[in-house]
Amino acid sequence: MIKPFKKTIHHALLLLIAIVTISPASALPPKWDTLHIKYVKYTAKSDDVLTEPAGLEVAFTKRLASRFLLAGSFEYLQAEEYSIDFDFQKTSVGLGYLHALYEQADVYLIASYKYADVTMTDENENFDLNVDGYGVKAGYVARWFNQYEFDFYAEHIETEGNTLVRGLDVSYYFLRDWQ
Repeated sequence: MIKPFKKTIHHALLLLIAIVTISPASALPPKWDTLHIKYVKYTAKSDDVLTEPAGLEVAFTKRLASRFLLAGSFEYLQAEEYSIDFDFQKTSVGLGYLHALYEQADVYLIASYKYADVTMTDENENFDLNVDGYGVKAGYVARWFNQYEFDFYAEHIETEGNTLVRGLDVSYYFLRDWQ
């Protein structure tokens, strides 16, 4: 018997294979000159305290040449748990290399500098932590349909402790491509 989680993963992989193999001829190449505004929410647990900061991320990519790009982001999150205010700001800037697999898909690698500022405040104390480090992000971007773009990636962030981030971003473009 397949467990529900494994069954969901199995169906997602089958859907992904179907999408890749039936990519329409009218699809466009991935966009690299972009500005994204995202709502972000994290879940963090330490010492049995659950914190769920939420906020906005503004990110951009700019193609510098046929195979190189500049990437950056700024993220601001807030939470309030047990009368403690939690503020998180993260800035990232990096350079990347991309390679076209076929007309609708690219693979990429981005090396970036990361800086984060975490502030926790309650009635009596103020705690401030500044952390910087670097990150390496590798991914696969596909634009199988004109309005949708899929970004599958893994990112390793090196600071005082190692972090591995895996993710999927799906972008929907409201405006048509202007040539």
